Amino acid sequence: MYRANKWRHPVPGIVFILIMAVLFVFPLWTLIRMGRSSGGRWISGFIQIWTERNFLASVGTSLHLALVSVFITAMAGTMIAIAFRMFAIPGRQFWLRAMELIVAFPSFLVAFSLIYLYGSRGAATVGIQQLFHLQQPPFDFLYSQTGIVLAEVTYYLPFMIRPVLSAIELLDGSLFEAASSLGAGRLRQIWRVLLPLSLPGITAGAVLCFLFILNEFGILLILGSQRTPTIPVSIYNRAMINLDLPGASQEALLMLVFVLAIYLFYRILYSRVERRFSEKLQRLSLDFAPLMAKGRSTGIFGSATAVLVGLVFFLPVAVVFLSSFAQNWVGTVFPTSFTLHWFTSLQWDDWGSIGTTLIISTLVSVISAVIGLLGAWLVTNRRGIEAGVYDTILTLPQTVPSVVVGLGLLLAYDSGEINLSNSPVIVILAQTTLVLPASYRTIVAALTKLPKSYSEAARGLGASPMRAFVRVTLPLLAPALKSAFGLAFALSAGELGATMMVYPPGFATAPIQIVQYVQRGYYAQGAALSVVMLSVLTIVLTVTTGNFRILSFKRRVRRVGGVERTQKSSYNYEKLMGEKF
Repeated sequence: MYRANKWRHPVPGIVFILIMAVLFVFPLWTLIRMGRSSGGRWISGFIQIWTERNFLASVGTSLHLALVSVFITAMAGTMIAIAFRMFAIPGRQFWLRAMELIVAFPSFLVAFSLIYLYGSRGAATVGIQQLFHLQQPPFDFLYSQTGIVLAEVTYYLPFMIRPVLSAIELLDGSLFEAASSLGAGRLRQIWRVLLPLSLPGITAGAVLCFLFILNEFGILLILGSQRTPTIPVSIYNRAMINLDLPGASQEALLMLVFVLAIYLFYRILYSRVERRFSEKLQRLSLDFAPLMAKGRSTGIFGSATAVLVGLVFFLPVAVVFLSSFAQNWVGTVFPTSFTLHWFTSLQWDDWGSIGTTLIISTLVSVISAVIGLLGAWLVTNRRGIEAGVYDTILTLPQTVPSVVVGLGLLLAYDSGEINLSNSPVIVILAQTTLVLPASYRTIVAALTKLPKSYSEAARGLGASPMRAFVRVTLPLLAPALKSAFGLAFALSAGELGATMMVYPPGFATAPIQIVQYVQRGYYAQGAALSVVMLSVLTIVLTVTTGNFRILSFKRRVRRVGGVERTQKSSYNYEKLMGEKF
């Protein structure tokens, strides 16, 4: 584990606290102050909100949608992860890479693609109607809770598969061999060995998916209606449509307390489960080979899993792509003809929104990487409560709904001496707050894996702590920094909730422009703009996740590697001499 040195200069910690105060603490405090009722008391305002029938309906709808979606997502995600571990999946590494890149596909585009599939004149609806010679469409569920659940399960399924698969792959194959030698069949091995030992990963995936789904806004904006109100939609409507900022603040505070309580419960539960099963998790040898021998049945199950995963991951992308080139795709199973008309008909505002998205996402990605690096350095160089406080401050924004973050920033920087309501700066602040936890997690995971001998070798050669960090640690973190940049860029480019709360007049990112097209019924233009945005994201993610390295960083990595090999030989020699004498 990386513990660079005992240098405890207070400046980095002070700078970090000031940054997080601007991004998160001060907006949260402003939200709390605004949440007071007209009489200056929070309790009376909260009681008034709780007694409103509309708010109670939104709470019930949010919980119902989240619980149903999480149950289906957890079941399907766990079964797919088990299939990846048990069977030989064709193109396994490709599908795993697709899971990592799914964040580049914004959630509202999943709902948009379902319109072309399951709308009243969608491809699947028309196909079934023609196949069975029906007079009326066979189903009409898209703009109901069923359609919302389908969209949420489709989008958040990879978020469930990845942690479960990581937990399963930690298990040593000898455990299953021992169970098999005792007469346990494959189903019994899964039930009695695999599932109990994978419980931490299943718990983590389910709880985090519950928080993400509970905070979902984009899917509800496309498929939601007055029959399916949720708390984020209610907050948005009360603040931006009804202009009731105190009421919106009270709803936001109630939801904030609820999601933070769930997140705290998750941290406590996960830590207990991890301690309980820590001795059973085999981390010494990772067996990535399929547990079941190759055969006809295993090949069928593996191919079926690959087809299912391909449909989940690529069907929404394929639908959006085809619809952008389709001359007509309404009331037909397949597009009748293809054209470039929808791309050439994009207006200057559309291309301007792409440029705005590129600029904003680049700035947000750089700022998030820098702050995330500072936070990761503080966490790995501090101990005890101080490190825990830094880690908590950095991870809390990921549990807060995007509309709540946007509302807090709007209240904090829309009045008084600091007025950013007419500036894109407030958009940058909102998106940075939301994507910062992802950047931090990527960097701190890489930083904690660096042996402390790297920095100790540099210090032994006379380098100062800062010089050792810049010349040794930072080059070794180059791949993690690139990954953090790409992830932050994708999340920022697809962010919708907080941006819609704070964006100034005359300013629009690509997601806002796409949503406006969809809401006006111009699906083809929205699809064309979506393809342009996804193409940009694909290029950025390819560059940041590929094997592209700065030459100077590569030379430094080779030099550090040579120093490390020398130091390692010296340490081993001293250890052997000490044991001998």
